[in-house]
Amino acid sequence: MNFIIDDKTNIEKYNDCIVLGIFKTSNNFYINYDVNDITKKYIINTLLKVKFQAKIGSTILLLNVPKIDFLRVLLVGCGDQLKINDVKFKKIVHNTIHVIKKEGIQNVFYCLILLFIKNKTMFWKINVIIQKVAHKYYIFNFFKNEKKKTNIEQPIVIFPISDNKYKDEMKESIKYSQAVISAIKITKDLSNFPPNICNSKFLVQKSKELAQKYPNNISIEILNKKELKKLGMHAYLSVGEGSKNESYMSIIHFNKIKHISQKPIVLIGKGVTFDSGGISIKPSKNMHQMKFDMSGAATVLGIMSFLAKLKLPLYVIGILAISENMLGESAYRPGDIIKTMSGKTVEIINTDAEGRLLLCDVLTYVERFFFPDLVIDIATLTGACIASLGDVCSGVFSNNQNLEKELIKSGLESDDKVWALPLFSEYYQQLKSDCADMTNVSASHPGAITAACFLSLFAKKFVWAHLDIAGTSVQLKNSQYPISTGRPIPLLSHFLLHKSDNNYII
Repeated sequence: MNFIIDDKTNIEKYNDCIVLGIFKTSNNFYINYDVNDITKKYIINTLLKVKFQAKIGSTILLLNVPKIDFLRVLLVGCGDQLKINDVKFKKIVHNTIHVIKKEGIQNVFYCLILLFIKNKTMFWKINVIIQKVAHKYYIFNFFKNEKKKTNIEQPIVIFPISDNKYKDEMKESIKYSQAVISAIKITKDLSNFPPNICNSKFLVQKSKELAQKYPNNISIEILNKKELKKLGMHAYLSVGEGSKNESYMSIIHFNKIKHISQKPIVLIGKGVTFDSGGISIKPSKNMHQMKFDMSGAATVLGIMSFLAKLKLPLYVIGILAISENMLGESAYRPGDIIKTMSGKTVEIINTDAEGRLLLCDVLTYVERFFFPDLVIDIATLTGACIASLGDVCSGVFSNNQNLEKELIKSGLESDDKVWALPLFSEYYQQLKSDCADMTNVSASHPGAITAACFLSLFAKKFVWAHLDIAGTSVQLKNSQYPISTGRPIPLLSHFLLHKSDNNYII
């Protein structure tokens, strides 16, 4: 996918289409880019003839416009010049990309980058455009034989530059945004893969491939079942006992050698490659969606790629908690009592509450071996979070208000929103067991909260946040054909960029 900064020197090469913003004044129209007077008169007369209202995101595609160097001119309504904001800008961009894709436009001179958006930078505008283009043109067709019918050539997008003072900022934004969309694609592709392909060994192999691609920045360690057992990670291992596919833990270090004196940021991704629910089996309806239960691990792989591409000055450890929750003669059972790596015991009430068993042992492992600066776990943990927040926000739970606020802020600025839910002491009472230190599920309704409470019991010695992405990581509008959204890559990439003291405000 190509994005170019241009000052009109390559118009002969990239002359397929120009996108112009149209503002409506009381008795006339205003075009957001300087064009020839004859061109301007032709465009305005056309707009008057068709009674164009310049409503936000409305479009007209013109051919054979006089005295302009482009084959096609796409006019986009931008409303009142003084009232355009970030929400309206996103709608405008979305609608233009829809037309560009529909018409098969191969390259586009994108003048909407010159629109003024209050409190938003050039960096932010370019990032929005690039992510919107990538999202619109994403397709998952690895397993289709007739790829020609589904493959659509992605356009070259040329950004005009109004002032050279923006040039460095534009370059940095393109570099950042391309790293983000690459990470999103990795996350989407892995999450969309079928579970007979994307099993535990497949995710281990993807970790190795990442280390091979970035040998100067990334190193990995893979722990197998025998090694996990030796560490006492019995809760972790219990999840995969019913599956023929072995459980693994993949530990990915970014900048370990360069920043060994720093405390690392640790990202943990739940990687249940298929979740049948185990003996507490799920209903058959929509069970095919349970291939997405490894979206947290896919996110961590995507983010580690993002870090390696940008070479951010951070020490980050990504951990993939890889398992498969299946039924079998060795599967763990409701009623079992399992000893965690921490020594705490858990009474199993429901084998479909398996993600927290993986994560609790990883949190203990991180505490013992890494002495982290902060830890964020990412998991499709509970259906209750979908009931609470839908597909708009991921749930965030934290034992540190500053980290919680940073994640909320990054969510708002990256348009990958999160919302904080409480960890009040009263909720912990619902995890009490008569025969163990705790149960793995609560007896009442606030399932997202009590799941986070469970995890927090293993995160007392470091700054920690839990992201429940059950509602945001997958687009379920058509339940027959769900597809990964790539979230929360935008949130975490924004968060980590600012942790690296980047000069630009997104």
